[in-house]
Amino acid sequence: MATHRTWRFELAGQKHTVEWERTGTERVRVLVDEQPVVDEKPLVPAPRYELTVAGQPALLHIPPDSVSQEYELVLAGQNGGRGAPASAKEIAESERRVNEAGAAEDRLRARLLGLGLVVAGAVMAGLVSYTLEKDGSYRPVGIMAAAAAIPSGLAMMVLGEWEPGAKEGADEDTHSIPWRTKVVMALGTAGAIVGMGMAVGLLW
Repeated sequence: MATHRTWRFELAGQKHTVEWERTGTERVRVLVDEQPVVDEKPLVPAPRYELTVAGQPALLHIPPDSVSQEYELVLAGQNGGRGAPASAKEIAESERRVNEAGAAEDRLRARLLGLGLVVAGAVMAGLVSYTLEKDGSYRPVGIMAAAAAIPSGLAMMVLGEWEPGAKEGADEDTHSIPWRTKVVMALGTAGAIVGMGMAVGLLW
């Protein structure tokens, strides 16, 4: 069963919020001014979280038994109380904000990985070209790797996605792999096949 608590208060004339949520799948989220600062699925829920709200230290106490004990937010040394239960609409909005923030991080991570693949592929291609010109030797694996890394890396940079495994809650089959990831995988496979053809062609 999901549990959600919200604290609303003012600091220096500015309104602020702290939200704590434990979902039905035991994922814990803490948001400060609608920005997620904790998003985890711990084996054992933490009894407290140290936060910073508008530059002020805050300590969020989470009871192990919410029936017999109260949640408590201590902000700048003052007790902020138990916190108000959220409505279904507020929980849905909190879920949306967390998902959007997580999606932005995933896109950035995929694009950085794609950039790394492009650079690595370019370096490998350069090494293959150098050894071919110098002594006529080459490594077929290097050609295939470079031909696969560059197009798949470029696709990851453009599409901003790389999720080869099933997402949480999804069935473990190929249908759960996002279509953008399938495009990346297809381009990488096609590049490897082209690289293999190039390596074979160099033998003749």
